[in-house]
Amino acid sequence: MKNLLFWLFLFIFTSPLLLAQQSEFQRGVQLYQQGKFAEAGAIFEQLIQKGNAGQEVYEGAVDCALKTSSFTKAISLIEKTMQRFGPNYGYQLTLGQLYAQTENLSKSASVLQKLTSSYPDSSEPALLLSDVFGLIGNKHYQESRFSDAVTAYISSLKYNSRNKDIRRNLISAYLVLGKPDKAAETAETGYKFHAKDKEFRQIYLETLIYAERYEDALKVIQVMAKEDPDNLQTQLNLALLYRYSRRADEALKVYAQLRSKYPAAKEVYTAEISYLQLAGAGDTIIRRYREFLANNPDDTDFMLRLAKQYERKKLYDSARTVYAGLEAKDLYRDAPVLTAKTWLAEGNPEIAFELLNRYISSGGKNSDGFLELYRLRLSRNEIKEASDLLTLAIERSDNKVQFRILLADLYIGQSRADDAIALLDPVREEMKSYPEIPFLSGRAYIQKQDTSRAVFNFIRAVKYAIQSSQLLQSQLASQSSGSNIMNPDSLDMLKETSSALDTVSSVLKQSFVYLKELMGQEALVRDISALILETPNAAILYLQRGKIYHQLGNTTQAEQDFTTALSLSPNSEEMQYEAGLFYEASGSSAKAYTAYLNAWSINRKNPLLFRKVIDLAYKADKMNAVCDYWMNVYQTDKENSMLREFLIEALHAAGRHSDASRIMQQ
Repeated sequence: MKNLLFWLFLFIFTSPLLLAQQSEFQRGVQLYQQGKFAEAGAIFEQLIQKGNAGQEVYEGAVDCALKTSSFTKAISLIEKTMQRFGPNYGYQLTLGQLYAQTENLSKSASVLQKLTSSYPDSSEPALLLSDVFGLIGNKHYQESRFSDAVTAYISSLKYNSRNKDIRRNLISAYLVLGKPDKAAETAETGYKFHAKDKEFRQIYLETLIYAERYEDALKVIQVMAKEDPDNLQTQLNLALLYRYSRRADEALKVYAQLRSKYPAAKEVYTAEISYLQLAGAGDTIIRRYREFLANNPDDTDFMLRLAKQYERKKLYDSARTVYAGLEAKDLYRDAPVLTAKTWLAEGNPEIAFELLNRYISSGGKNSDGFLELYRLRLSRNEIKEASDLLTLAIERSDNKVQFRILLADLYIGQSRADDAIALLDPVREEMKSYPEIPFLSGRAYIQKQDTSRAVFNFIRAVKYAIQSSQLLQSQLASQSSGSNIMNPDSLDMLKETSSALDTVSSVLKQSFVYLKELMGQEALVRDISALILETPNAAILYLQRGKIYHQLGNTTQAEQDFTTALSLSPNSEEMQYEAGLFYEASGSSAKAYTAYLNAWSINRKNPLLFRKVIDLAYKADKMNAVCDYWMNVYQTDKENSMLREFLIEALHAAGRHSDASRIMQQ
């Protein structure tokens, strides 16, 4: 935003001021000419107070106030001048600038709007008014009042459509509000004014991509690529937009040109390979890795990626060759761990065991190495050796918390509660990230027959498991979205997150099992209610409390909790199934049928759900409805043999024997 002081109107004394004869006035003029503006201003203001001052005196007082940056005083003097002599262009323009300078933006806008209306051919007040509305918009933006910011920015552009900064801010506000189409329209209009401005062109391009207007974005990037053919990033963006526009051949052509021009540019190969992964072009991916490594033979990252690609194609010998090369060149200290995993994948645990044992014995620190060897020792029933290995892992590896948890679990299995607690106490500050810590502590205190501490820890396990579960579910949703699901690296992350979520879910369910054994139902309801106050969106809490209310005979409160649980997590098989059990036990066959059917729609291969749907459909007189539904599903899922069998049973139960025979003959 321009410095508004730049706009301040400077009053210039005219001949009547210089020719005035009054001695006081002449003394004020002399002081002004000597640069003593404060003293001169005081004299002019005294003359104004006496009531016999002319217009030149008022203007002199205003000018002295401006010279001394006394803006509030200048505003008051200008307002008095306008009351006495009437408004004019200069007074109003200066007043609008001063209101803005003193952050009275609404008054500034009001004054300047009147001025632009009175002087429509003058650009100066319109430009200043645009800046004032821009300042108003910025203030709203900083206060997160984005809709108000949009209104102010639109007003700003009304008076200066070429204001690039305001247009950029308006685009940003639209994006924050989730209005990418409006943002793209605003950027498109601005591009007409700033087509040669590289910064704004980049903003326009990014906005079009955000709005998923890939064909329009492609036109912009084509111009940029033509203007600067040696800009590697621009060329990569061109290929990316060909991909987004589903013009695969053009994208691959650009990548081929870039590989020829920049044979050592890793980002070119990385970009092309990421695209080839989406297409499942495994053989081509291998060729690209090998092409790059031919010129860059010691690139550890690409060597590891090549080996992983071999593993995905089950070319384990080739993968091991790469890992051996990494180890021989001393490029990757943990290569033996990866080699061992290939032998495990091929079903050769003995070779993997020898490799891992040798790796750990030689000082290896890799957490996966310790974890895989620990699992192998357990499978061989070498409990003492497994325990010693975990102790070593705690000393040597980076993931000390994970190995403390594993060893504590092992100790609890051996009824060594004190040893388990001693392991877990030093890492209790990590329990928010590892709800297994309070869960295992609770189990240890059960062994010590300390019920109060056990309950305390299980409650904490529930609390932190819910928080971890919500975080992991968000990560899972992000990793499962868009093209991520087709990326092998993303799939590996997806599996890792799913595994972590399974662990947290197990902690949550088992904690409730222990709490129900250790606590009275009313006390547990009280503690669950307290947890609900902390995490009101946790469906599992309402489900568990609803089940206890049902056991206590409080059917009304139980139904409220089941209803809330379903509204918070409608796509959970567990929630739908538990609600079905409740409604069935309460005699609400129609509601039970709906819940079981919803659970079945989430998991179509659970025989228990098939049985529940049929039984409740019969009770709720819904047999024909469920038959019609399953027949429609069967048309697109004929490989589901379980669906076929239960559909035939349902058709017979509904008396639709001819339909059942037709399905049987298919």
